[in-house]
Amino acid sequence: INLESTLKVSNRSIPSGQKHKLPGTVPNGLQDRLVTVRTPPGYEMDTNQYYPVLYMMDGQSLFVDQESPDGFAWHLDKTLDSLEHHKIIEPTILVAIDHVFSTRSVEFADTEIGQRYRDYLIHTLIPSIDRQFRTKKEANDRIIGGAVAGGFVSFLAAWEHPEIVSNVIALSPAVQIYENDIFPKLEEYEGPTKNLKIYIDHGEFERDVKITPGLMKLKEDFEENEDQYT
Repeated sequence: INLESTLKVSNRSIPSGQKHKLPGTVPNGLQDRLVTVRTPPGYEMDTNQYYPVLYMMDGQSLFVDQESPDGFAWHLDKTLDSLEHHKIIEPTILVAIDHVFSTRSVEFADTEIGQRYRDYLIHTLIPSIDRQFRTKKEANDRIIGGAVAGGFVSFLAAWEHPEIVSNVIALSPAVQIYENDIFPKLEEYEGPTKNLKIYIDHGEFERDVKITPGLMKLKEDFEENEDQYT
């Protein structure tokens, strides 16, 4: 995930984006949480430029090791700095949404509380970010992502609202494990083709091995129903 070392560029030679801490007031009876918005270098200088937005779950794990529950972070801000500096991607706003440890498992699942959390993402958070920052506002300019259960809830949110966000990054998504199961939603759907772009991967750690059967089934479903997906 951290491509900075691959690019072999020192932090000192790369302009850094700015972080904005926002108190995340969450409706629907869910607990409030911190939202951190990283704007790319030059954001304050060119007020005519608008940016795509990457929404990521588990905000505590994205920036610094000391804040991550696992003790090591993705350093996603530095990765974006590097990718943008080398013009591999266009400058992008990152929205990092902290989880609430005591309710993460149910908020990131296909539960009633999970539906309220997805409603918060789609109907409260995204419009709020659009009001406060210079964002591109088409579905194709928004990406939502996370790992394991965070990948599952990101997949669900985009599946339910492709008119709002049409790109997904799902890292080792828990699509069929524990209380999560994406397949009833896929099998029951009879509407028009969903215009979604979904990146999925997984590794070989013990947790990933448990996730593998569901991901293989998802791969087969995509291949067998290719006409339903674009």
